[in-house]
Amino acid sequence: MLKYPKKALTLPIFNFSHNGHAKVRDQLPIRQETQDIPQREPRQDFIEDETKFSRVHQMDNARLRAVKETLLTNISMEQINLFSSGPKDDFPDIDGDVVIIGGYRGSILRDAKTRRRVWIPIKVGLNIRKINLEIGLSDEDEANVEQDIIPDGILSHIGPIDISRKLAKRLQVNPNCRVHEFGYDWRLSADNISNQMVNYLRSLKRKSKEPWKGPIVVAHSMGGLIAHGAMQQDPSLFRGLLYVGSPISCVNILGPLRNGENVLLSSKVLSAQVNFTMRSSFVFMPLDGRCFVDKTTGEEIRLDYFDVNTWVKYRLSPCAVPPHKGPLDAAHEEDGNGGLSTTKSVVDKLIAPTSLALRQSPPPQSSSLPFVDAVDYLQRTLVRTKKFKESLAFDPRKKYPPLAVVYGRSVPTVSGSRVFGERDILEGCYSDLIFGPGDGVVHARQLMPPKGFQISAEVESERGHVGLLGDLPRIGKALKAILDEEKRREIEAEKEIVPDDITTMNIVTSGELNGCQNDQQMTADTV
Repeated sequence: MLKYPKKALTLPIFNFSHNGHAKVRDQLPIRQETQDIPQREPRQDFIEDETKFSRVHQMDNARLRAVKETLLTNISMEQINLFSSGPKDDFPDIDGDVVIIGGYRGSILRDAKTRRRVWIPIKVGLNIRKINLEIGLSDEDEANVEQDIIPDGILSHIGPIDISRKLAKRLQVNPNCRVHEFGYDWRLSADNISNQMVNYLRSLKRKSKEPWKGPIVVAHSMGGLIAHGAMQQDPSLFRGLLYVGSPISCVNILGPLRNGENVLLSSKVLSAQVNFTMRSSFVFMPLDGRCFVDKTTGEEIRLDYFDVNTWVKYRLSPCAVPPHKGPLDAAHEEDGNGGLSTTKSVVDKLIAPTSLALRQSPPPQSSSLPFVDAVDYLQRTLVRTKKFKESLAFDPRKKYPPLAVVYGRSVPTVSGSRVFGERDILEGCYSDLIFGPGDGVVHARQLMPPKGFQISAEVESERGHVGLLGDLPRIGKALKAILDEEKRREIEAEKEIVPDDITTMNIVTSGELNGCQNDQQMTADTV
């Protein structure tokens, strides 16, 4: 068992006195304590799974898993068609609207002028075409981003690998089910995207020719955070919400932010600097600061990831490294320890902040961004992101729609890294990874929604993160739970109305009875 200190680590303000590192602007804000989102208590079987994965030392191959899952699903469906006259699953027929929303990097992006795809054609990955996904550092740059790049639907499949295409087709078996895709620019701030989703759902409401019940929203990965943020603004816009592998936090993002990552043969499409300018990258940072564990003491080293000082002190991004920084110690240059880095799987890169993997540490990336501008941007982005994450907490004043969860816990999933103190964090020596139950990207302890929300069903899937939406039996089971909860609430609402009507009727007719009979009758009918 890991030992955890009671208090988070207190950090100095940009003090890099060792090795000649310069002290940086004292007027920058002082670190403040964070308040984490209340998380649901892990079940006993989750805790037992932690022990099962304690000896795992490398990541699951997400690409190979996704391919296998797609092939096995196709074979299974062909067998059903050959040997059975009807479907074998219990997938419910849904009348009305269903909105599918993808996750981080799960929507198609196009050039606003040429309409050519910029996320992600094969030619870009092979360095035949060049694209620039970087966003300027000002708020105006984010507000005007659609002058250059626009979203165009969700990424329903990658070659033969299905993500949500089969799900959409299965829903449309019922002609009364209207399936919609909410595609969005996943580089933007999470609150910005949630606001866009609120406007999108309101537009569906205006176009509806039937009494508005709202859509059932099926949200994958970061889409669950976005949809949850929209629900917090106006729960009446939702008939139900299904979280599919949706994380409260996901420390895997530290790799792309520090080291960048490759897309096929290209290292420039998602460089560390590009990931740094993507506002959504920071929504995965944990509010409770949990990631690193000291190898010597067994205690956690908690960092405030929403304090700009932390990023500068620990060089969590090359964009936040002060100028004239000295070279790394020779010992760390030679040991070859990898950072929270990513695999070479293009599927991983497209769908989620990719998994942490053991490999040779890449050379430190450089940044062309002015340091002062980068720090100013980072400070604003962290404050804004923290506010959004804190807004996700349960509000007892709101009437929420039925909620359900589909998750995985059979694939080794990174929950943190063991380090030799703060120095290893500073130098990016993160390769001694800690694994636990999850779907390969999202740890089972970090699932949306936060503590306090009533959940109609938690449905476990054997699939990896990429393939969760394609697990139609489990998705169907979770959707059925939402419909059942909707029906239960309708029955409860009818029961609350009927007794009042009966009581009123008895009071009117009771004048014909004597006083004793009247009292007895009213008491009996009211109960």
